[in-house]
Amino acid sequence: MTDVVTSRRQLVTVRYDEGKPSERAYQLAPLTMLERQQFRRDMIAAGALSPGLLRMRQLLRDALAELAPKTLDELLATLDACEAAEDAGNLLSAELVRDRETMVLAAMAVPFFASARAADQLWWDLMPQIILRRALRGWEGAGLPPFRRALNEVPDELLEAIEGDILSLGWRAYELAYVPAAAGNSSGAPSPAPAPQTGSEGA
Repeated sequence: MTDVVTSRRQLVTVRYDEGKPSERAYQLAPLTMLERQQFRRDMIAAGALSPGLLRMRQLLRDALAELAPKTLDELLATLDACEAAEDAGNLLSAELVRDRETMVLAAMAVPFFASARAADQLWWDLMPQIILRRALRGWEGAGLPPFRRALNEVPDELLEAIEGDILSLGWRAYELAYVPAAAGNSSGAPSPAPAPQTGSEGA
């Protein structure tokens, strides 16, 4: 995978199923400051308000303190190990993944955590499609309808044609908008971390 972006507006092409009859290519534009502001307003209008990564971490700890005060130290030690690994960019062991998932499921019994978790999940669910409304600039591929934009956005009904690619493509657009290494951008990003992508790309 190669990604060379030398200017804020240089398009990045992301390809799926390269070399196959189903190959398709999408052109993404890194969002400008104004477009990032518009994206955030779009998310708010959709009711997608994430508490953020750090807040979710603290709320999980608070919920566990209510549920299991006698074993809290042990539980927090496990969370510390998970967070340290993630912050260092390392993959979690299967055991740590399982242990944290168990804690999260248990914490869903605490109303304030369940509410925050639902809000966080809504952010993750809606972000890819909402950012693609502004970041997507074109596509090519067999079976895809003609690309178009209306009022500086890709219509939602047109995005339905690429439903299978929206998740990873939306996260690539998010990276280009907010992650410095992806697009030379020094603007701070919202807390949720980018999800893994699929596909290959080039400028």
